[in-house]
Amino acid sequence: MKNIFTKIIYYFRKEIEGNEKLVRIFGILFFINYPVYYIVWTYGAKQSYENFWLRMFASLLCIPLIYINYWPEPLKLLRSYYWSFVVTFCLPFFFSYMTLRNDISIVWLLNLMLAIFLSLILLDLSSWLISMFIGFIGAYVGYVFLAGIDLIYKPGTLDLTSGLATFIAAIGVAGILLYYKEKSEKEKMMIVRSISDNIAHELRTPLASIKMSVSGIKNYLPKLINSHQKATESNLSVDHITNSQIKGLVNSVEYIQTEINFANTFITMLLTKAAHPAVGNAEHEACNISDCVDKALERYPFHEGQRSLVEWSSNQSFEFAGSEILTIHVLFNLMKNSLHYISSKAEGKIKISVELGENYNLLHFYDNGSGISQEDRHRIFDNFYSKTVYGTGVGLSFCKTVMQFFNGDITVESIVGEYTEFTLKFPCL
Repeated sequence: MKNIFTKIIYYFRKEIEGNEKLVRIFGILFFINYPVYYIVWTYGAKQSYENFWLRMFASLLCIPLIYINYWPEPLKLLRSYYWSFVVTFCLPFFFSYMTLRNDISIVWLLNLMLAIFLSLILLDLSSWLISMFIGFIGAYVGYVFLAGIDLIYKPGTLDLTSGLATFIAAIGVAGILLYYKEKSEKEKMMIVRSISDNIAHELRTPLASIKMSVSGIKNYLPKLINSHQKATESNLSVDHITNSQIKGLVNSVEYIQTEINFANTFITMLLTKAAHPAVGNAEHEACNISDCVDKALERYPFHEGQRSLVEWSSNQSFEFAGSEILTIHVLFNLMKNSLHYISSKAEGKIKISVELGENYNLLHFYDNGSGISQEDRHRIFDNFYSKTVYGTGVGLSFCKTVMQFFNGDITVESIVGEYTEFTLKFPCL
């Protein structure tokens, strides 16, 4: 049961993360819609049943959605739960209940069809099916409890059989449309991933050749340097090369190798992030946070002198259910960002530490670089949001997706010019 509930929440999380603007628009429109149409149905085109308090409750539920970007950090973990409740209550539940209470009239049946198709815009197939099921069952139970189950036929209304037939047809059509919409999107994603794989292959092939050539140069360069020095000592006619030039040659070889490693790591990061819509299909496994951090620091292609900027307090650790490879790539993204902000300030340190808790264990990722503005902090986890010249805007959204797949979260605190601290929250086992 716990796993089923977790999956349900994961589906709704996918809808809200990175779509805060759509959620806000939904909140504004439906906050206005319910009271306005109470006036329309009460004093204009009168219906057999209206409920002022039900409409006011639905309208008030939409207010927190309008301010979704400004929820306090402790409450942000609850956003997906609240969104799942509001969209289910305001669309399938409300319109199904009102349709039943108005004897499945033609007007309300059309309203219900509109609600069904509107939900197609907001939800993917899994979320939509869950929302529709819960909303319809809740509406029917509420109707039976408050009004009884007899549907009285009146002029201008449909009988129960005709109403259900129309309703089932609408659900079927909507489901088919959404299925093929998602299928089309998945096919596009498969094409994108296929192209990404081909590009990665085409990039890695010459990189591998360069790496082999550099390895050969690295092996024979000391012998060449030694031969040159002996020739110089023997007063043979050879071009003069200074010690600084020799040192530069040796450093160049090391630099090329580092850049090749960095390029390969960056390609892997891009491929992993390109596939992150499918993160939820991965399997949870037992992981150790210290092992993940150690491997990330070992594998990250630091430039010269950068590794010394990282302080890792490994005296504490914890186990979590997740994915080691995904966690390492989350750390790669945070490392890349922190090194960028430290570089822009021309000074700073990175500090990684563990904090054990009762419900969540925390991994703190701190740097005292240039910091992040308040405006950017509100949008930093949005898809395709980036303020850097070469940024793609998918790195931190990928981190968010991964941490929520772990049933955890990632948050950020920062003061411009002083520090930035990302906190990764892992549920205790």
